[in-house]
Amino acid sequence: MWPEYVCGTDKYGHFIQSLRASEIDTDGLVKIDENQLFRLQGQRMRAYSVFKQELSKRSGVQRYKHTAVIDMQGVSMSMMMGAKRILLKKILDTNSNYFPETMSKLYLLNAPMVFRAVWSVVKPWLHPITVAKISILGGGRDAQLRALAEQGIAADQLPAWVGGTSPSMPCVTIVRRIVAERAAAAAAAAPSGEASAGPAD
Repeated sequence: MWPEYVCGTDKYGHFIQSLRASEIDTDGLVKIDENQLFRLQGQRMRAYSVFKQELSKRSGVQRYKHTAVIDMQGVSMSMMMGAKRILLKKILDTNSNYFPETMSKLYLLNAPMVFRAVWSVVKPWLHPITVAKISILGGGRDAQLRALAEQGIAADQLPAWVGGTSPSMPCVTIVRRIVAERAAAAAAAAPSGEASAGPAD
């Protein structure tokens, strides 16, 4: 319902988060229990934090942030009205309140004309420091690739929908791997017999 992908890295070593607005199922999201939705979003952001730690260990350079590239094609005013508007705001608030300063840069591509109205709604939700990190890239694919290259993101680090060649890993794959690894570690650390014990009678 809210598919995100991890691609390559920018010149600073921040991993690239890829998201296409047209793939967000806002109708489905509003049907999910609100507390469950926020738990899922928190789990996703915690997984990103662990992934950054893994990248830091491999590169030898500490990285706390990531770069986001979002395809805005398909955004409509219906996504920013009523219950959908409230829901999207709360998701953004979850990121800002519990995972502050985790984004290095945010690039918005293929923004439709209606985006000016949408941006006027979204912008007040965001911290001024966050707004300063946002770049809206116009023009066609070639112009966008050039602009991103100037910002230190090579085409081989970007997803195919931008015109890049980097493989894209679904965020859910990272979440499942980390959950499985932590469960295995907890089981290994448990006293003998406890991990395999069945339910009490």
